[in-house]
Amino acid sequence: MSFGERLSNKVAVITGAASGIGRAISLEFAKEGADVVLSDIDEKGLINVANQIREMGKKAVFVTADATRIHDVEKMLKIALEKFGRIDILVNSIGVLRGGKIEDLSEEDWDFVISVNLKGVFLCSQKIGKYFIENKVPGVIINIASISGILPQVYTGAYSPSKAGVILLSALMAMEWARYGIRVNCICPGPTRTPMTDRYYQGKLREARELAIPLGRFAEPEEIAKVAVFLASSDAKYITGASLPVDGGSLQSMFFLVNYIRELISKEV
Repeated sequence: MSFGERLSNKVAVITGAASGIGRAISLEFAKEGADVVLSDIDEKGLINVANQIREMGKKAVFVTADATRIHDVEKMLKIALEKFGRIDILVNSIGVLRGGKIEDLSEEDWDFVISVNLKGVFLCSQKIGKYFIENKVPGVIINIASISGILPQVYTGAYSPSKAGVILLSALMAMEWARYGIRVNCICPGPTRTPMTDRYYQGKLREARELAIPLGRFAEPEEIAKVAVFLASSDAKYITGASLPVDGGSLQSMFFLVNYIRELISKEV
């Protein structure tokens, strides 16, 4: 199977599709032949991505939905099945970050980040996982976590714990659902150029983060998207339960990074 066809005849549901990594994955999946169901709370962003996909001559439908609300997740599933008749792939790409020191972290911020980053992944995976099991679909689930879920990134509040939860949840689903032919894998990006990271990494903090990346730069969202295509395709048919860092070598320099950023932020926060 050649590039441009690796996901042909597949239907993919992608959450967090309006911007950042989710947007890039949506466009890349469409280029590879998939019909795409786009989900996010940002309707304007969804319309933009859907129009781009349709301009390619591909099929896309969007659903304005909050992945932390079960009724919205059920609506997303219902519309996907009404439009395309099946689902083969789920990509959970929703994610938020509210940084700060642990001692200053509000209960509201903790609940919000855990709900979006972890509960949202659970609800979407559970609902579509049940669909896969009941309909004997050897489906694929790809969760976007972070290298911050592997080693803690200081002053990111609930972000690191939430992403660690996504990694472990992905492994748990992979083990429980392997007997149904369902594959579940996790991508752990390093710093990636998205609206969220652009807001968080500014000035000296961004310079320090880039210095700590062996390849010397943030990832482009499209570079994460191409890994998602691989994991969704038959090229990865023997891969499940994996957490794949896509980070320019950042994990190898994480201990340096943690100390460097701690010193910088303690002076500025």
